[in-house]
Amino acid sequence: MAAILAAADGCRRSAFRLMLRLPGAREIFVSRERRIPVAEALCVAMATFTSLFFPVLSLWVGASLLGLPHVLSGIRHVSVRRSLHPLTKACIAVSIAVGALTLMHLTSGVPIFVGLFALSMGVEVLASRAGAVPKLFWLATVALGAGAAWRWPYFFVIGVSHLHALSSMSFFSTEARRRGIRVWPLWALSVAAAGVVLVGALDPLFANAAWARSLGPDEVVGILDQMAGGSTPTLLARSLFLYAFSQSLHYMVWLRLMPELDRDSPVPQSFRQALVRLRRDFGRWTVPALVLCAIGGMAMLLGGRSARDAYFVLVYFHIGLEAAGWLRLKLNYGPGHNSRSVPIYAPGHHSTPRPSQIMTRVIIGGSTPARN
Repeated sequence: MAAILAAADGCRRSAFRLMLRLPGAREIFVSRERRIPVAEALCVAMATFTSLFFPVLSLWVGASLLGLPHVLSGIRHVSVRRSLHPLTKACIAVSIAVGALTLMHLTSGVPIFVGLFALSMGVEVLASRAGAVPKLFWLATVALGAGAAWRWPYFFVIGVSHLHALSSMSFFSTEARRRGIRVWPLWALSVAAAGVVLVGALDPLFANAAWARSLGPDEVVGILDQMAGGSTPTLLARSLFLYAFSQSLHYMVWLRLMPELDRDSPVPQSFRQALVRLRRDFGRWTVPALVLCAIGGMAMLLGGRSARDAYFVLVYFHIGLEAAGWLRLKLNYGPGHNSRSVPIYAPGHHSTPRPSQIMTRVIIGGSTPARN
C-alpha cells in the first residue's frame, strides 16, 4: 500500500508542476475561496460532457466505481464529521435492515423507507434550535411530502431518482456559504445545463438512435424507459440526460467538493494524507470499508443488472441520511458549529500560510504549516 501511495503521490506532484505553469493557476491553488468555485464549474462541465455523449456508460460505470465510495463519503461528512440525533441514526440503521429485507423479498421497501425518512427529518426539525415558524413550515413540508410519497409511490421513486442530487448539493452549499465560499457556479451552471435540455435545444442530438443504446448496456436504458413511464423517445432522451447529469453531480459533490471543503489544509492533500485522515475518521472500519468498495465495485461492473439492483436497494438509506443531515445543518448551526473536525485553515485566519509556503506544500505533498 505504501509503495502504491508513493507512486500515486509522485504522479500527483508532476501533474501539479505542469498545472502551476498555467497563467493564474498559482492564485487559484493558494486560495480555497477561489479553488472551490473553480472546482464547482469543472464538476458541472464534466457532468454535462459525460451525460451528453456517454449517458448510459456514465450511469453504468459511475454506479459501479463511484457508488459505494460516494455513500461512504456521505456517511463520513454527514454523520462522522458532524452529528445527528440518536433517533435519526436509529432510523437510518433500520433503513439499512429494510433494504436487506427488501432484497430478500420479505417486505415492500418504499412505504417503509418513506416513513423512516420522514421520521428522521421530523426529528431533526423538532430537535433544532429554529423558531416555531420555521419548525412548523418544515414539519408541514415533510408531512406533505411523505403523504404524497405514500399516495403515489411510483412517482416518489421517479422523483427521488432525478432529484436526489439536490440534497447533496444543498448540503454542500449550506456548509460552503457559512464558510464564505461562493456556490453560484454550481447552481447557475447546473440550472443552465438542465434548462437547455428541458426546452428542447438538444433534441436533434437525442434524435440519433445510436445516442443512448450504443454507449452502454441496453438494460440501463430499459430501466430509464420504465421510470419515464414508457413515454416518447424525446422525453426518454431528456430524462436519460437529466438522470445521468444529476447522478454525476451527486458523485462529484461527495467525492470532490465536500472533501475539498472539509479538508484541514488550504491546499490539495497527498494520497498518503488522505488515507491517514480517512483512518482518523473511521478507525478500525477503514480497511473493511475500502475492501467493500473494491469488491462491490467489481461485482457491479461484472455482475450485471442483479448486482446493481442489489446495490441500489441496500444503499437507499443514504437518501434519508443526506436529507436529515441537511435539515440539521440548515436549522441549527452558524459558522464554526456542527463539525467535529474544525478546519485548521479558514478564511481570514491570522496565521494563514504565505503563498510561497503553500505552493511548497502543494508540490512536495506535505501538510500545511502549523498554527501559531
